[in-house]
Amino acid sequence: MTSSKGLPFQKTIKQLRAKATHNLAMHHPHAWHVIKQEEASLDHFVHETEEMAAASALTGALLIGGVSADSVVQAQIIPPENTPITENITIEKPSMPIHATLSQTLRRTVPATPQKMDIQTAAIVSQKIKSITKITVSSELDGMTLNTDYGYMGAEQHLPRFPGDTVADHESYKASGITPKTGAFGYFADTQDSLTKEMIEQEKYYMAVQSFLSPQWDGSGMHYKDWIQYRKVLVINPINGKGVVAVVGDAGPATWTEKQ
Repeated sequence: MTSSKGLPFQKTIKQLRAKATHNLAMHHPHAWHVIKQEEASLDHFVHETEEMAAASALTGALLIGGVSADSVVQAQIIPPENTPITENITIEKPSMPIHATLSQTLRRTVPATPQKMDIQTAAIVSQKIKSITKITVSSELDGMTLNTDYGYMGAEQHLPRFPGDTVADHESYKASGITPKTGAFGYFADTQDSLTKEMIEQEKYYMAVQSFLSPQWDGSGMHYKDWIQYRKVLVINPINGKGVVAVVGDAGPATWTEKQ
């Protein structure tokens, strides 16, 4: 007659193993995701019955020991006695998205209210943006500046890109309408046939700046206008860290709007 004394113990081990796997996946999805990505499932380091206790201890440390999934967790699975091999398992903290890092960083740096930042603050902001996005930016270029580098923005209408252009010809945001006249720099193209993809993108991602309030405007308005036309600018919302590379396509808004 065959003995079955070992079956209850084996069943208990399997149940504990399944429960440990379930708890790790449910309570620490980030850690479980990393393990699955590296194809290092519990089966990878649990081969023998004795090692099962060590795996359960690791799970218990994650769930009970106060170790959060946001920190780096290192665990050693110690094999049975007389076995010289120790396997290390490292679960690394997931990196933050770029926009989240930008938001967290800029909100600690920019002023509380819209204003022209002082030279030191502007330099710090520029350095932090470059460090995070790898984009080189500056609040001053060729001796030219805007009247402000931190302020409130409002939505604008489409600009006519060529004579006879209508809002129906634009790809999106048709509800915004189109201005009855050209922007400060005239049409983007002389005719619809000469409209290039670059011009379409320039109008699509244009912004208006109060060039008439710039320190360099007085006495050299035309020079400043030529310099700033379609100049690329990086616009970032410090609240959510999201940004866009745009071009200066118009002058405005008026000061009474209380927007910059």
